[in-house]
Amino acid sequence: MDDIRHGTDVTGIGTLLHKMGAHGVYNGNPEAVGDFMASIPLGALRAAKGGAEITQDGKGWQERKTL
Repeated sequence: MDDIRHGTDVTGIGTLLHKMGAHGVYNGNPEAVGDFMASIPLGALRAAKGGAEITQDGKGWQERKTL
């Protein structure tokens, strides 16, 4: 998510975006604007992270309590 937000090249996707000349969505814009512009990829990344976390031992009940 930081690669998309701040334009870093930590992951493979970030490296590809950086080589293509992409800056982070927060570059020159308020964070709310950047979050809106990148809402689809950031939302997909958040969903994948949540899916990975809920499969960990002891975390399943923690997540279900908030629903």
